[in-house]
Amino acid sequence: MEWFGVTTFRLRLGKLTVMLDGYIERIGRASGSGQSVKDVAEADWILVGQGDFDHIGNVLSLASRTGATVVANHHVLHQLRGAGLPDAQGLPISGGEPIPLNPDVKAVPIPALHSHVWAPHSADPDKVLTGDLDINVFERRRRDADVFKSLEDAALCGPEIARHVAGLKPHDFDHGGTFAFRISTPVGSIIFKNSSGHWSGLLPSMRADVAILAISQRANVDGEPFQGAWPSFMADEVKAIEPKTVVMCHHDDWLPPFTPAKSVEPLRLELERRGLSVRVIDPSRGQRFPLFA
Repeated sequence: MEWFGVTTFRLRLGKLTVMLDGYIERIGRASGSGQSVKDVAEADWILVGQGDFDHIGNVLSLASRTGATVVANHHVLHQLRGAGLPDAQGLPISGGEPIPLNPDVKAVPIPALHSHVWAPHSADPDKVLTGDLDINVFERRRRDADVFKSLEDAALCGPEIARHVAGLKPHDFDHGGTFAFRISTPVGSIIFKNSSGHWSGLLPSMRADVAILAISQRANVDGEPFQGAWPSFMADEVKAIEPKTVVMCHHDDWLPPFTPAKSVEPLRLELERRGLSVRVIDPSRGQRFPLFA
């Protein structure tokens, strides 16, 4: 496996190449900048967890370059097809349908939840966040809109970020619903979860040998903001999913100054405190690493 930053990975299983999300090219001062769509010469599939620009920003270019089939929610595919993705290269999902990636590898999308962009959040691992419960949908969307406006208005975010976000169309700041993907292979299972949110009742269906878990903004549990610090949220997911290995993602500083980086060490300490023996990988961009050790 190889990490391109945020939640974009390249998974190689024999002759099969699967991209997980597709956001590679970032602003110049971001960590991991300098990577390009040209670094991906081939892919058979692109599995997209949701439709925010930091997940689909380069999917159209990747699909055009490689001929890969894009698996995504209906809203994302509607956007991509409107921008030129051929119908034959898009596979819409609703959740639960088995997708044969080849005769030996299968992916199943599982409904998940997006993190709460609108709620107060902190990169500080010791910061215990509480409150913000039972906020109605209209107020949530109003607060979301304020955040998104700050990423498009050069007077608020600076010209570099405004140009970058505008250049990553198609996207409309509506992720269209979030999915995790459970991938079954002959050598083990993987859960890819690209946002910090879940339905508690569905976590058992995500059990896998390797868990690729995102941490960004305020975590979402059953529709409400998580009450606590982010390492505790991640440890709760690890306990439920029961992986042997965890790969942390969406913890990098991908859009400074809005996205302060998070260290994996607080998660390691929280897992140790709970007596959970799990290998935690802090991936480095552009370097391949084995998943099943």
